[in-house]
Amino acid sequence: MVLFGCLSVSAQFEGEGFYRIQNYDTKRYITIVDTVAGIDPVDIHAIQLITEGVESDPGTVIYIDSLHLDSVVYTDDVVEYNVKGVDLQAQGIGTYSLLPLPLKIKENEKDNLGTQLYNAWARAYLSADFYYDVYIQDNGGATNGFLSDDFDAAQSGNYDNTRWYITPIDYAAGFPFGVNATVEGENGHYYTTLYTSFAYQIPEDVEGVVAAYGVKKAADGVATLSVIAEKGGIVPAFSPVVLECVSKKSSVNVLQPVVSDTEADSNNNLLTGNLFNCNVTTSLKGDKTTHRNQVANDQATMRVLGVNSEGKVGLFKSSDEFIAANSAYLVMENAEDEYLFSTETTGIGALKADDQHAKTYDLQGRNVGGNGRGIVIRNGKKMIVK
Repeated sequence: MVLFGCLSVSAQFEGEGFYRIQNYDTKRYITIVDTVAGIDPVDIHAIQLITEGVESDPGTVIYIDSLHLDSVVYTDDVVEYNVKGVDLQAQGIGTYSLLPLPLKIKENEKDNLGTQLYNAWARAYLSADFYYDVYIQDNGGATNGFLSDDFDAAQSGNYDNTRWYITPIDYAAGFPFGVNATVEGENGHYYTTLYTSFAYQIPEDVEGVVAAYGVKKAADGVATLSVIAEKGGIVPAFSPVVLECVSKKSSVNVLQPVVSDTEADSNNNLLTGNLFNCNVTTSLKGDKTTHRNQVANDQATMRVLGVNSEGKVGLFKSSDEFIAANSAYLVMENAEDEYLFSTETTGIGALKADDQHAKTYDLQGRNVGGNGRGIVIRNGKKMIVK
C-alpha cells in the first residue's frame, strides 16, 4: 500500500471515474470552490489549487466524465466543429459548464519514478478562422483559476506546470477520501457532518466510519437519528448526514466515492446540506474580482453539530458567521437552543464509554446484558453472539 501523496507507478487515468488531479511542478491539487467562472478568456476562478487538507476536501474528488459530443456549436460567427472530450466534475459543477469548452486528456511523459503524466487541453475558438489550443496549467503563487493567460505555457503541453498526475481515488491503494471528526461523544466515538455531490460507500474492511445518519425528527430538545447507511452501505449523492467514526483522523475515516443512481431521501431527513463557503478575491491583469458563495448562519433557525459540557453530542446554536462547506445542519422555525442525538435503532448513542463494556443491546435498543444472542451491539460495534 502506498501512502497518500506518494503516487504509485500503476496510478493512472483509466477513463470515467473518481480521481484527484495534482500538478507535476507545484504539487498542488485541483479543488472546486464556487460555481461561477471569471473568464478572460479562459481563467476559471471557481477552481483553486491547494496543498493542505486535500484528503478530506470533497472539492478535490473529481469525477472525469466522458462528453459524448458529435459537435459543439460556438455562436461567435456560428462556428461548428466536431469534438469529443471530458468534463471534470466536482461540487455539483463541471468544467464544461464553467468554460464552456470540452477538455481533452492525453499522455505526456513519465516522471523519474515511472508514473504517467498527462496534459488536459481545450481548443478555444476566438473567431471562425482563428483558434488556439489551451493547456491546463498551474502558475503557482496565490490561488486562482487553473487555466490562465500564460500564453507560452498555455499553447504547449511540454512545460512542467502543464503536466498533471491523474490518480484514481481508492482507499485500498492508499489514495483515499476521508473525513476528520473532532466532536467526541461520551461513548468514545467521534462525529462530523458531511454533504457531497457524489455518492460514497462506507467500507466494511476499515474500522473508521461506523454509520451515516439523517435526522428523522427534532422536538423537545431531541434529534432522533435514522440510519442512512452502515458498513458496506452507500450514502446517495447530495445526502446531508451525521457520520459516526471511531477516530478523529481522515486517514482512518475513509469513504469510497462510487457511482450510484439512488437519490437522497429528503422526506425522512430534516438535515440541510451546504457545498460552498467561498470568499475568494482573485486578481487578473490588476483587476480584483471577488467570488463569494456562502450561507449565512441564522442563530434563530439554524443548528450545527456540537457537544455540550456533559459530553452529549447534538445540534446546537452556533456563533459562526457562515455554515461550513460540505457540512450538514438543521433548520427549524423557532428552533430550540439544542437537540441532543438519540437513535431509534440501537440505543447506543447515549451510552457512556465505561458503560459500553457492561451493557449489550439488541438491534431494537433493548439491554440484553450477557444473555444476548444473535446480532447485538457491544462496545459500540455489531457482533454475532452464539
